Amino acid sequence: MSLTQVLKTQEIKEAFAAAFKRPDFQKTVPPLVAASRAKDSSLVGIAFDYLFRSELGDTQIVRSGARPEQESEEGVSNLSQSDASTVGKLKRSLRVIEFLPIARAGLELLCQSDDVSIKIKKQAKHAWEHAQGAEMRKQMATGENLTLTERAHICLQMAKLDQVYRARYVHEDFETVDPDDVSDLMTMFEQVKFNIFKAHEVCLLNPPLKAAGLVGGADADIVLDDLLIDLKTTTSFSLTINQLNQLYGYLVLSRLGGFAGVKSSPEIRRLGIYFARYDYLFTFNVEDVISSDALKAFCKWFKKTLSASQVDALIRPVTRKKTIEWRF
Repeated sequence: MSLTQVLKTQEIKEAFAAAFKRPDFQKTVPPLVAASRAKDSSLVGIAFDYLFRSELGDTQIVRSGARPEQESEEGVSNLSQSDASTVGKLKRSLRVIEFLPIARAGLELLCQSDDVSIKIKKQAKHAWEHAQGAEMRKQMATGENLTLTERAHICLQMAKLDQVYRARYVHEDFETVDPDDVSDLMTMFEQVKFNIFKAHEVCLLNPPLKAAGLVGGADADIVLDDLLIDLKTTTSFSLTINQLNQLYGYLVLSRLGGFAGVKSSPEIRRLGIYFARYDYLFTFNVEDVISSDALKAFCKWFKKTLSASQVDALIRPVTRKKTIEWRF
């Protein structure tokens, strides 16, 4: 069982439809800035999540005691010595990229299977080991970071391991990736305007939800302060019931238990979807689709309804958590 499966049940679908309103969504379709050229659109979607979260986390600015008006470069230079020591871009690193927990779980599941050939297991393990130290090895050898092409290649390899865990799908080759998939992933990534993803205090990347045991496990894509964002790489610019219910499911689970690995979970007051192929971020306020009292009542009903079939969630550390006060 998973959140996606739970949301497909008739009782849950009807309950969400009755409790939550549909937010206003623009009718004008924005320009398609990254048409799909992928051979495997599902794989590219997973890899995009990894690459996006890695970049977003690494472009956050950790600043202690700095004020928003100090955001300009001139403001940074005028900080006190103690403040200046906490200011700086965090170096990109694929050693701690967000795909590691799920990809590792996929690798372990693959290696334990008697139905998978030794050749495929060796390929998967080699791809995993390469991803672990790729950034460090290149920096030590050349003093340079990985190129976008290299990062995209690794993310696609790890996305294959992700699919082993989440979908029990085993690829025939874990080391080679299709050039069209690499190109599609890079084109999408290069359109992203990361300056619209601002966090003032908290940035959580791929955080698991504590109450996810109710649905068999669930984790959000991104949390920026009080905003939870789901990443979508579909070529369709539409707001579907399934997309909305997924957001509402994350909201309910966050209200029931917060996020695992976080001492003080932010309260989600806004929800959003980032349509990557359109470079368009759609957000709306929770209070516009359900009242506070109605949400509390719905959360209580949801917990009671699913507690009888509760299963253990995938409990893992939050891969990236940063407490910040401003971001360039």
